[in-house]
Amino acid sequence: MSVVSIDVIAGDIYRWVDEDGLVHYSDLPGGKNNAEPVDIRESGGLSSQAPSASAQAETNEFGEPEPSIAQQQRDERAEIRREAALRAQEIDAGCAQ
Repeated sequence: MSVVSIDVIAGDIYRWVDEDGLVHYSDLPGGKNNAEPVDIRESGGLSSQAPSASAQAETNEFGEPEPSIAQQQRDERAEIRREAALRAQEIDAGCAQ
């Protein structure tokens, strides 16, 4: 895999797919019949614009961001494991009596 330098980004970039289905990018079309120019917008990496309303995370009643669905699922699984561990401790305590 090659790295594209900043100088190349300032110029034209071309994209093509080879006969094996691999996608390639280059600063030269390389005589490829299916090479097409790629539109790369200049970006400093950070935007000075505020994110749109749809891009902003939803917040709870305390103004804190809501966790993602994946995080909610991880939290649920962790709670189930904690409850199972407590039940196991109660069973062990009952057996010890």
